[in-house]
Amino acid sequence: MTDATMNITHKDKTSPSYTDNHTISTQHGITRFPDNYSGPICVLLSSTDEKNLEKLNPVKLGKVLTKSFKGIINIKFISTKRLKITLDIVHNANLFLNSSHHSENGLSASIPSTLLFSLGVIRLDINVTETDFWDSLECSTEILSFRRINTKRDNQLVPSPFVELNFLSTSLPKFLSIYKVLFDVSPSVRSPVQCAICLRFGHTQKFCRSKERYGHCGLAYHNASLCPEKYTFPPICILYNLNHLSTDRSCVEWTIQKDIKKIMAVNNISYSEAAAIKRSGVVNSAFSYAQVTNNYTLIRTIILIMLKISLMLIMLKILTMLIMYSQPVLIL
Repeated sequence: MTDATMNITHKDKTSPSYTDNHTISTQHGITRFPDNYSGPICVLLSSTDEKNLEKLNPVKLGKVLTKSFKGIINIKFISTKRLKITLDIVHNANLFLNSSHHSENGLSASIPSTLLFSLGVIRLDINVTETDFWDSLECSTEILSFRRINTKRDNQLVPSPFVELNFLSTSLPKFLSIYKVLFDVSPSVRSPVQCAICLRFGHTQKFCRSKERYGHCGLAYHNASLCPEKYTFPPICILYNLNHLSTDRSCVEWTIQKDIKKIMAVNNISYSEAAAIKRSGVVNSAFSYAQVTNNYTLIRTIILIMLKISLMLIMLKILTMLIMYSQPVLIL
């Protein structure tokens, strides 16, 4: 799916700020696992202030948590400000989620959205209003939000015929109906996210803690106006050290990130889990075995071609320098 700006409207007609599917915590008032829940029992523990959890002693933190709460199976750091905690039963997880211990220590507990929600897309004519949608909707799964996707045309945002829906279920229904008309539901595949500061994928500049880099040379601590290589050397990708901008969508990494986003959407898993699947080349429901092998063959071919081009450019530069600085030898 293309880059898009989405307008959020819920069934209660309120309009909270946009929240990514994989960071929703208690936006819809869900602060506990249902009693009949049968999936993996995981809880996210996040820092609510500027302190980083990684600066704390992991063993000491684990000791405090296991002494304070029952049923903890394992604890894993998934970022500098977030822990993933696996528990044994729903009862213990709900006690953990609603404990006052967290707020007293600058922490907050939430349920990973992938254990409760999933995002789907339907093709719906722009003349169908949201009111018509809610008034005539029939679906086997509860829908929490309606988002009309807008696309850019001539620098103007225009409504598209696609609507993103947030389902209160980890799996999408095959279809829903509006005024008895059936509409197929597909996974919502979003565009890759690239940080404007460090130029790496998987996070935005709001959450970046790395040094600023310029997309032409990949060097830190300067921007386009201060780059000493902008007009003298070809661009260098910081991800593959090849001759293109780090933000170029022809980069192999952009293709990889698109695949990661598709794996996230189809399997309803987090970015880190989807990235691990993609990097390992494991065949999954998002891609067939043939697609996986063909993609890796294509990527290897592109990388080899780009490496050969880079090597030729380097050799040409060396040869030019040798010609420029070489002096004729006078034989007496």
